[in-house]
Amino acid sequence: MWTTTRTALQLREGSAAVEAFAVRDVDTGVNQLVDARHVGAFGLGEVPACRHGFSLSSSPQTLELVPVGAGGARGEPWVLRHDGQGLIDVVRVASPASADADLIAGPLPVPGHERRAFSWVSVGGMWTLSALLGLLCGVVGFLFWRFKRRRVQDVRCAACHAAIPVDVLDDRTDGFFCPACGTAGVWKGRRGVDVDVTRL
Repeated sequence: MWTTTRTALQLREGSAAVEAFAVRDVDTGVNQLVDARHVGAFGLGEVPACRHGFSLSSSPQTLELVPVGAGGARGEPWVLRHDGQGLIDVVRVASPASADADLIAGPLPVPGHERRAFSWVSVGGMWTLSALLGLLCGVVGFLFWRFKRRRVQDVRCAACHAAIPVDVLDDRTDGFFCPACGTAGVWKGRRGVDVDVTRL
């Protein structure tokens, strides 16, 4: 187990990405640079397995945080109070003076994922789109069934008078001999318009 403190940072539009945090213990004056990737994954506190992070005391501390950009640019510092017990619940302990008050008002807001009010227009549009999509699928399915379905007719063999089922829409078969007696041939047109029975 180790004690650590998570942080969340809001960047102004067009500002450089934060690469690290300059952390200073206000009471003791100890300074340390903590990688932003470590802060995002584990928080400010030192993780023994990583051998990185700020050494947090088991007693209360006052910490000053300054974001540092890739070019060495420093952001606005802010101060937070570490209670020495670690923060189990995600709570807001401190914010820079220039932070957006509207975003702070919400519980840990995520920019770009604001909760929108319920709208009956959106619900109506969703149901209308679903109905149109269902109607389109129904029309396509009906046309596919109409033009692809088999049209089977029973043809009597001229020799043995057995009923022979013939698919008049099957273009792959022009004719065949009676499967019952084998003495009569059944022939049909290319598109199944005419069905003729010829006795050998």
